[in-house]
Amino acid sequence: MADAAAPSTDATTTLSPPLAAAPEPPPADATAPSTSSAAANADPPRPDTPPVVVGTAIPARPVSALADDCAIVATFFTPGAVIPPSCCDSASPGVVSVTCAPAPETRVVALTLLNQRAADVTFLPAAFEANVARLTRLERLSWTQAGFNVVPRGVLALSGLRQLDLALNQIRSIPADLPARLPQLESINLSGNPVIGAIALPDSVRCV
Repeated sequence: MADAAAPSTDATTTLSPPLAAAPEPPPADATAPSTSSAAANADPPRPDTPPVVVGTAIPARPVSALADDCAIVATFFTPGAVIPPSCCDSASPGVVSVTCAPAPETRVVALTLLNQRAADVTFLPAAFEANVARLTRLERLSWTQAGFNVVPRGVLALSGLRQLDLALNQIRSIPADLPARLPQLESINLSGNPVIGAIALPDSVRCV
């Protein structure tokens, strides 16, 4: 009787199929910047720089006090007679003499009206009346032969005025409140004016 066939050692071993490879990611777009590179190239924040508001006008530089004083003096005469802001530099010879305080507070402190008729310049009393009080540092004012028939009310607003010369005008009376309005006044010249009656002034004020 034939021997039963022994199991073959050459039997082929059944293998599992290989796993499918994972799909590769799509290539990155070369034109799109990465988040890290965009952050690196961004401008650093500037905390001290104020935001720019579109449509906001840039404020003009403030006018200096001296230039403003000279512009006021220029209004006393026909245009062009006094050229601001250089009225302290003899820019208006024959019209008005201007004295300015030294630096740092360079302001008009004294005015003397010269012979504006000889210089072919017209003095404008209404403008003088309206604007002279704005010369807040004025200490000496000599405005003779200007045709005043009263002491200009604008002059009475110059509380720091020390010397007032209104000679050779047509002034007939002095305001009763002049001493109170000009507390720093030391002298007043009214010679050549047809003043009627006594002039009531404190003993501290010398009247010529």
